[in-house]
Amino acid sequence: MKLFPKLIAGAAALFMLVAPALAADRAIIILDASGSMWAQIDGQSRIAIARDTLNSVLKGIPAALELGFMA
Repeated sequence: MKLFPKLIAGAAALFMLVAPALAADRAIIILDASGSMWAQIDGQSRIAIARDTLNSVLKGIPAALELGFMA
C-alpha cells in the first residue's frame, strides 16, 4: 500500500500549487505528459496517478475561476 502515501503527497503538492490561484481570477495547470509519466509506481502509471489527483483537485475549484490547462 505504498501508493496511498504517494497519492496523498501528490495531491497535497498539487493543491499547494493551485491554492494561491484560488485567490486570483485566472490560473493555469500544466500536466507533465512526457513519456516518463508512463513509468509505474506500485503498478499504476504516474500519468494515471496525476490524472486522478487532478480530477480531485478540480472538483474544489470555483466555477468563476478562469482556468487554463496545458499538457
